[in-house]
Order: sequence, then structure tokens, then C-alpha cells
Amino acid sequence: MGVLETDLQFKSGIIEHPKQSDGFSCGLFVMKIAESVLNNGFGNISFRSTLNDLAQYRHDIAEKILEFSDMKDVCSICGSAISHGTWLGCDECNRWYHSDCLGYSRKKANEIIKKCWSCLLCTSLSTK
Repeated sequence: MGVLETDLQFKSGIIEHPKQSDGFSCGLFVMKIAESVLNNGFGNISFRSTLNDLAQYRHDIAEKILEFSDMKDVCSICGSAISHGTWLGCDECNRWYHSDCLGYSRKKANEIIKKCWSCLLCTSLSTK
């Protein structure tokens, strides 16, 4: 077994960063702080932290996760690949949903299939 020698020194300190104003964005702040440190070092940790900005960061992260995951054959609500109801695909984010999980009747699902459709997540982001 080899030995790794390093002259790396750790020290404690205070790093100024944007403040969290809610009780549920801790993980998002950790990710944004880590991203800032990796890109810019410890000198300037800066990112927008309004509620709208945080919502957009969440959306961007979700899109990246979906882009690199193999979740295209499962319902984005229940997580099941077993078909129950009609499959509906969002034309913006390419997520798939069971019509039953969305609370849509078979008739409404069949109407949606004939036209361009956006899921609730994409619809809510496009109205901001």
C-alpha cells in the first residue's frame, strides 16, 4: 500500500456567502456554495438567492438529473414503469406521466395526446 504525501494544510475560518431565508433550501445552498468555490475559489462566493432564483436552480438541477438518468420509462409522479392509464409525455421536458396519476380521465388524456402538452412543472416555470 502506498503513502500519499502532501503539504496541504487545513484551517478554519468564516466564508461570507448569500444567506438562506427559508427553512428548506439547505441542500441547494450547499450545492451553490460548492459550485462557487469550485469555479472561483473561496474569495468570492456569490449567487442570486431570491425565491424565484432558487426555484429556477431546482428546475435546472432536476433537468440535469433527468438528462443523465435512465428515467424515461417511468412515470414522473409514481415512479412505476407499469402502464396504468394512458401515457402522457411533456413536450418541453420529456418527462412521462400516467394519466391516472395526473387525475385525468381517459377522455381528457386522449384529447391531450392530439396536441402539444406541458406538465405542471414546465407550465408553472413558464408563467414566471
